Amino acid sequence: MEMVKIKFMNEDDEARGVVGLAKRMKVVGLRGGYFVIPSTALAILDEWGCGFQVVERGGYDVLVPSFA
Repeated sequence: MEMVKIKFMNEDDEARGVVGLAKRMKVVGLRGGYFVIPSTALAILDEWGCGFQVVERGGYDVLVPSFA
């Protein structure tokens, strides 16, 4: 499954987007206000009117740093 790293445009969009998506699918929060979500979630954020920017695309193992 393709994942995307995004950054929301403002705190209101972030709050609505993260809470709404977390009720439906996995959302990974990273330092700096970045989030990793399935690429299919982008359409949902658009539908809700949440502003965001796609920073990077790839697999989960590429986008989420390992701390091992």
